[in-house]
Amino acid sequence: MPQLEILYNSECPICDREIEHYKKISSNDISYVPITIDSLSSWGLNEKQAAKKLHARLNGQQLVGVDAFVEIWTRLPYSVSYTHLRAH
Repeated sequence: MPQLEILYNSECPICDREIEHYKKISSNDISYVPITIDSLSSWGLNEKQAAKKLHARLNGQQLVGVDAFVEIWTRLPYSVSYTHLRAH
């Protein structure tokens, strides 16, 4: 499975707690990238855009909000399929 990158706000206690949970249960096919000046530049986002919604990147394509969560959830050891929740 291709590597999924997750851009997240490590300064937000709720965001950080959720990502820490994902880190504990996910495999090596997800990388977690905290919001920094360098990561914002790499993702083509400003701080407000990045902090407003969860962003993921897969094969160069950005996934935002629910689509980003769905891609994360499909990689976690849950037995439910979430693909029907995608916006596209």
